[in-house]
Amino acid sequence: MDHNACKQIGIHEVLIFDTLPTGRAKHRTDLIDNTAWLDDMIDSLIPYNQDPSYPGVVAYAYMTSHRSVGCSCGTSYFYISPYGDVNSCDFNHAQFGNVLETLTITRKVLRALSVVNDLWGESMSLNLAAKAIWQTQNPNWQQVEANLAQSVILLRQIRARPDLARTYLLQRRLYDRAGRSAWAIDCHYRAIQLFEELNMTGELRQAQGQSDAETITPGISRHIELLGPHWQPD
Repeated sequence: MDHNACKQIGIHEVLIFDTLPTGRAKHRTDLIDNTAWLDDMIDSLIPYNQDPSYPGVVAYAYMTSHRSVGCSCGTSYFYISPYGDVNSCDFNHAQFGNVLETLTITRKVLRALSVVNDLWGESMSLNLAAKAIWQTQNPNWQQVEANLAQSVILLRQIRARPDLARTYLLQRRLYDRAGRSAWAIDCHYRAIQLFEELNMTGELRQAQGQSDAETITPGISRHIELLGPHWQPD
């Protein structure tokens, strides 16, 4: 790699992936558990990262090693193929469903996360399931409310306040849709308060800018029977 060329054309960061036995290199079984060269490669990048005039150079092998966070496939990111297949990583061809079957996938994920007691992951999956139900032809609004209420409980337990604020906004949208203005305002105020406390100015401005517009959105369904933001599922 010509670092000087990268520097001259203004590249901000270079990410180096280590070769894995997949795709055209799937026959390279000698790469499995062979990490002798990784430390040398990682150390060779130090001078470039210490010189601010060069682009940042990141070795993926460093990110997935014991020096950093380890491989986060399936937890911090996942891969969706052009055909909608969901994989934990673009290097791992094991499929976990298809985005065209969102509800099926989220139910599987929820079951798996509940087993390992990943409360944050479980709460995010509950939110995703709520959004997926919302998009169906005849949404089960009570299930949407139950999912969001359970997500709020989990996020409070682990004090994941940014995601808690975002979940309050999802609740606000639900109660706006049901024509329950008092409940919607309550959830909106809770979200705004958290954004202010956390100094999340971007999301705060967005939430404040959308509040009036969304409360008068056409399509209010006053026949939706809900229990309110203070209801807690069993």
